[in-house]
Amino acid sequence: MPITKIQRGQLIGADHEPVFSAKVTSFNSSTNYVVPSKTTSVTYLVVAGGGAGGRIGGGGGAGGFRTSVPGATSGGGGSAEPALSVTAGSTVPVVVGGGGPGTTSGNGNWRPGNDSSFGPITSVKGGSGGNRFAYTTPSGTAGGSQLGQDGGSGGGSGIWYSVGNKPDGSAAGAGTANQGYPGGGSRSPTHNYGCAVGGGGAGEAGQKGNPDNVIGGRGGAGVASSITGSPVVYADGGGGAAGDTGLSVPNDKGGAP
Repeated sequence: MPITKIQRGQLIGADHEPVFSAKVTSFNSSTNYVVPSKTTSVTYLVVAGGGAGGRIGGGGGAGGFRTSVPGATSGGGGSAEPALSVTAGSTVPVVVGGGGPGTTSGNGNWRPGNDSSFGPITSVKGGSGGNRFAYTTPSGTAGGSQLGQDGGSGGGSGIWYSVGNKPDGSAAGAGTANQGYPGGGSRSPTHNYGCAVGGGGAGEAGQKGNPDNVIGGRGGAGVASSITGSPVVYADGGGGAAGDTGLSVPNDKGGAP
C-alpha cells in the first residue's frame, strides 16, 4: 500500500535519523579485530602486562596505560589521546601482553612484562622490580640487579639498594611518558637492610618501605576508567618485600599493590 505525504514525513526527518549505540569489545588474548560496518573511529583502552617483582625485592611496575576516552586520564598524568581512525571491514591486529613471570630463584634476573597493542597504539611493558642482594648479573656491576627497571611504569628498587644506585643516585625504574609513573626511589638505611619499595602505577609512583623494616613499600595506584560502562581501576603497581625475613606474622608483610 502506498504511503501518504504525511506518513512519509513521520518516517523521514530530523527526529528519525539513525542512531548507532556504542559497542564494547574486550580482549584477553591476542587476536584480530574486524572493524564493524559504518564504523569510522574507535575509542580504546590499552594496558600492557606488568613487570614481575624482584626476588625478595622491589615491586613490579604496572604495564603502560593508554586511553582515548574523552575527558579521561592516561597513565603518568597524561591526557586522553585522540580516537583511532579506522576503516569499516578492515582488520586491526590486537596483541595482549602478559605479566612478567614470578619466581623464587633466578638471582639477578629481571622479568619485565610484555607490550600490548591495538593496531598502532602500543602500551609499554611494566618494568621488573630490583632484587634483594647485590648480584653481579645481568648488568655485570655490583648492585646492578637491585635496581628497578624502566617500563610503562617503573619497577621498585630492591632491599640492599645502598650499593645499587644509578649514577644519578636514584634506584627506581622510570615510567614512560603518558603511560605510567616511576617505581619508588631508594632511601639511605643505617644498615644494609631496608624494606623494598613498590613499583609504579598508572596513577602514582611507587612508595617507600616502612623505615623500621616491617612492611614493604606500597605499589603506586592505578587509574580508573569507565570505558566498559562502570568504573574499574587498571594498572596498579606491585608492592615491595619486607626487609627482615626473620619477622613473624603480622610483621612480615610485603607492601600492598
